[in-house]
Amino acid sequence: MTETLQNIGQALAVLSFVIGTTFLALHLYFPGVSEIVMYAMGFIAIIIPINIIIFLAILISIATKRENRLALAKTGALMLLNIPIAFFYVYVILSFMREPWLL
Repeated sequence: MTETLQNIGQALAVLSFVIGTTFLALHLYFPGVSEIVMYAMGFIAIIIPINIIIFLAILISIATKRENRLALAKTGALMLLNIPIAFFYVYVILSFMREPWLL
């Protein structure tokens, strides 16, 4: 069970990063297309709860099971790395909007 949870967490972290980066690249390449932002917001609304559920399951597994604690902790850390990356992406998007009140 812990290996499956570890694999799901790693895949989810990488998938979230790749899709988020794709949305950022599309938004920067096509700045006038507001649908990209709409799809990105929909993706965020779906992926955040899924990430939270998997991360909490990893934390519970770390606390209750002795096997693979270090591997699960690494997976949890990998998932947490997406948070500052997401904040950076938001900053990039807001700075390209060139609205002085946003910066």
